[in-house]
Amino acid sequence: MSISCDPSAIVKAAKCFPCIPKGSRRWVKEYLLCQIANAAPSVPSPTTFTFLPSDTTGNTVVATWSTPPAGVIGTEVWTSTDNVTYVLSSTVAAPLTTTTLGYGGAGVKNWCKVRFITATAQGAFTSPILIPGEVPVWIKAVITNGGAAVAQATCLAMNTFAIALVNAGIDTMMQAVNCYVPDNLTAALTPLYKTQGSDPWTNVNFVGGDLTVNGLTGNATTKVLDTGVVSTTAWQNAGNNIIAGTAGGISVYTFTVGTVSSGTDVGSSNNAPSGEIQLAVVFTPTADNHTYFDFTNQTNGRIAVANAGWKGFTSANRTTGTRSDVYIASSSTPFATLGTDVQNCVGNAMPVQSFCCHGFKSTTGTRTPNSDRTISFAALHIGLSSAQAQSLFNAVQALRTALGGGFV
Repeated sequence: MSISCDPSAIVKAAKCFPCIPKGSRRWVKEYLLCQIANAAPSVPSPTTFTFLPSDTTGNTVVATWSTPPAGVIGTEVWTSTDNVTYVLSSTVAAPLTTTTLGYGGAGVKNWCKVRFITATAQGAFTSPILIPGEVPVWIKAVITNGGAAVAQATCLAMNTFAIALVNAGIDTMMQAVNCYVPDNLTAALTPLYKTQGSDPWTNVNFVGGDLTVNGLTGNATTKVLDTGVVSTTAWQNAGNNIIAGTAGGISVYTFTVGTVSSGTDVGSSNNAPSGEIQLAVVFTPTADNHTYFDFTNQTNGRIAVANAGWKGFTSANRTTGTRSDVYIASSSTPFATLGTDVQNCVGNAMPVQSFCCHGFKSTTGTRTPNSDRTISFAALHIGLSSAQAQSLFNAVQALRTALGGGFV
């Protein structure tokens, strides 16, 4: 006998369950069994959802998810540029578990989520994942600059780093960022963020053997990198002068202490003592063992703090016309303020020479290599607050840990 699923038949059979005649109760049972038999099965959500920035010809990423179970006919891929409004990008037929997505480039943020679908229902979405545009662009740039493709683990570590900067709200403050990845020398010279400066950074005498999992090691005599970042472009105002409100900063992670008596990790000069911006670390054994930060005058506004034998993360920042701070941190040293200056910033002309790493760019444009330390991270950025500098340290520490070295 066929089962009638017409609700009206049940309604006609009885007005309420207590009043259902015995001869009509079978209709209730049959209706309930019909509802159970014809109910749409629940659709699971993908148990994994990841992506890998991977392309040598354009800005794309490859998204991957878990194998769809029986009954699933496809996977919907939804994308957003603001993590609020999502649109269906594509539907990938089961049992495929991957798709390629195009992204706009550096500075572009995209979010993506996926869900399984059956012929009659949709499952729950995965949590959205953020895909910063910088990483696919960087991967392509390494190839364009002549380097070999970087490892997948490096791609993922760089993407995690970029996401951390976005989540901290400091990604747009980065002017030039070099993560010194260990894959190959070209990759180590190709900046991840390059709002300002060269791509790649200009290499003077570094060779592949200078690069290890811990970073790039200078020799204090002939080896230096030129970032191409010029103060008058990175931190410019109407008169190219440092005045109240102008803000800039430098961050560097050093893996070794170094052996020379003094040395500048990152620096540029206009006409010392005025117009100088540098993050200078004076090393043991013969110098005065201080960390210096000039922005922009050696006498008015200089921070100089005893810091013998230091290795780790250092971030020097001018955040207002009357405040500069230097912060330090490492695996064993909690994030802390090393020194502060609250003098008015002198209105000196901005340096017109580009910044160098592992050394200093002189007033005549001479690149002066004077650091033999191993550097694993360097960044030029807008001046960071204490909380922002700590977020940058956390991101760098996690990056270098994921890369397998270059942290202390």
